[in-house]
Amino acid sequence: THTRTHTHTHTTHTQPTLAFARLCPSRGLRDVESRSRAYLGRISVVSRAPQEEADFLRAREEALQRDEARLQMVGEMSKRLGSNVSRFEVDQLRARCESLSREATRVQASNQELQARLQRAQQSEETAQGHRAE
Repeated sequence: THTRTHTHTHTTHTQPTLAFARLCPSRGLRDVESRSRAYLGRISVVSRAPQEEADFLRAREEALQRDEARLQMVGEMSKRLGSNVSRFEVDQLRARCESLSREATRVQASNQELQARLQRAQQSEETAQGHRAE
């Protein structure tokens, strides 16, 4: 029997570029440098990606924990309020709040009308004083 041994040589990424640099020394060296910088840039981006993803996931988990704690607190407060305040009292407070809001809107409109009247009266007075001075 015949046993064949297969040897496989791996070429690195820089070998073809170095061969090109030997053929065209002036342009090839710049290409090698720019490709090296680009390759190193890709490596650093790839090595930062898992850390950035881990940081993002950690921050997201912390935010979820804060939200969960806040919701639990709101639930507890709701239970306390529900046991201390009747539905009738809540409805009365809402009706009173709506009534006060309507009253505030009416007073604001009335104030705007009074200010407009005051401005017209002041303009009339200034005009009358101007005529008297002539």
